[in-house]
Amino acid sequence: MLFEDRVFLYASTKSAKFLALLIVVPWVLDLLVHDYVMMPFLDRYVEKVPLAAEMLDVRRSQKIQMIKDLNIEKARFRFEVEIGKSPPLSDEEFWSELREKAVELRDEWRLENRQAFANIWSDMVYGVALFLLMYFNQSKVAMIKFTGYKLLNNISDSGKAFLIILVSDILLGCNITGTIQRQVGIHWWKLFLTTMDWKPIKLQSPFSFVWFQLPWTYL
Repeated sequence: MLFEDRVFLYASTKSAKFLALLIVVPWVLDLLVHDYVMMPFLDRYVEKVPLAAEMLDVRRSQKIQMIKDLNIEKARFRFEVEIGKSPPLSDEEFWSELREKAVELRDEWRLENRQAFANIWSDMVYGVALFLLMYFNQSKVAMIKFTGYKLLNNISDSGKAFLIILVSDILLGCNITGTIQRQVGIHWWKLFLTTMDWKPIKLQSPFSFVWFQLPWTYL
């Protein structure tokens, strides 16, 4: 094995280990802060501080959604009674069932609000941990850059273009099922263009965006 190959193998191994460290350590800290520090703290804090309870209570938009869900639940109760799936309910029993559903929805939204607030702090811890790891290990960061540079040099221009577009699209979207389906179609279109020539890459983004936003992509 050539000396350059041995250096690249050593740099690749060290880079992979440090990259795994950059992923695992901040993620573990994020999980610990969110689930075992912030959430228990917020549960106790909300019980003792009325202002905190009000701040993390159900918001207006969430109340509107609760009303829609309760209307759906009300229609479901009546439909099940009409088809004989459920026994007829008195007005008191009906409103009692509906009240239980409202309390359940309220608790779910309150929990979601607390989790969203805890996410802010846990994400800050994630970012700080990642920054500190990179700041105090700049030599290893430089090694990752070296390894990435060597790997990119072995990829053709068409391959680089496809990877750049693929990563950018993933970062910009893919947050709902329909979007994911459209993104898969876009990526197949890009793969076809990258195998044909470099130049069409500059023209395919507007076309693919318009094409995969059309109504038939939702079918």
